Amino acid sequence: MNAARIDNHHNQPDPRHIGQLGGEDIVLAATKTRPYPLRAHFWPTHKPFKGYFLILPGFTEFCEKYALTARRLTGQGYSCLILDWPGQGRSGHLGSLPELVHCDHFNQHMEALALMLDKAGYLDKEFYVLGHSMGGYFALRTAHLYRRQVRAAILLSPMIVPLAPPVWFTRLLAKLLIQLGFRRKLIPFSRMTPMTQARRFRLDNVLTRYPEGYDRQYQIFEKQPELRRFRPSVGWVQAAFEACVATSLNPDWMAEIRCPVLALLAEDERVVNLPRARQMLAHLPGCQQFSFTDARHELLNELPETTRRLFDEISRFLSEIETLPDYLK
Repeated sequence: MNAARIDNHHNQPDPRHIGQLGGEDIVLAATKTRPYPLRAHFWPTHKPFKGYFLILPGFTEFCEKYALTARRLTGQGYSCLILDWPGQGRSGHLGSLPELVHCDHFNQHMEALALMLDKAGYLDKEFYVLGHSMGGYFALRTAHLYRRQVRAAILLSPMIVPLAPPVWFTRLLAKLLIQLGFRRKLIPFSRMTPMTQARRFRLDNVLTRYPEGYDRQYQIFEKQPELRRFRPSVGWVQAAFEACVATSLNPDWMAEIRCPVLALLAEDERVVNLPRARQMLAHLPGCQQFSFTDARHELLNELPETTRRLFDEISRFLSEIETLPDYLK
């Protein structure tokens, strides 16, 4: 098999490709036990085939936001499956406000993943998993649970735990607020930001230093405003911290993940807890960590020189995996 290479010659994407998917949606209708639909998107490659990718978006994100990444991967011979998590994208809406993301527990996400892997035929395949932020957390869960299928994992700014006050305090506060009836509601004293205001690029924003990268999701919202989610519910916060304590903050659990892992980290991280990420990723037996100086949380939407280096690192990592002897894979 030829060594992997993710093309970097087209680092500046065609604006017409932003949000434009090139495959077919997979939709599972709502059921009595799951009163919301599930949606994924499968984009097959038409190039000489190299393998399969599973792409796991982050908190509030959706398939269309990963169209540029999937286009790059399919152009290099990888077929891609992208998920809309429960309550995000076109997989229903579970919050008390239109732009609120809610879940009762992260098992909802893992159940949705299992259904989509089965529907797409991925349970009978080996595949790479790429996840950003919350999707990076679930990439670890995927590698832990589907050990025979996951060939390697690529984590972009992974949510080992969200950036917040001490874990014990956040869990206690979330539990108290849920007892007061805030499970599906906005966190008290936070507010929803109008899209026109949120779209204004500010130098101190937490996502990216690159104005064009920052605006990409808003170009999608112009045409598909129903995809926009903005804030977590109290229930989501509780679910995230409880799940992280049991898994990604557990050294023994992390040490059980045996596949090769590439963790790509932003040095100017203000969304997830970077020190805890470095600490816990060190427990993965096969993890390589690479940091991008001054970069912020959304590495895929960062300055062109950063994304160029990002895909260089991914290419190098995939090449190492592809050239391993069979008995080491």
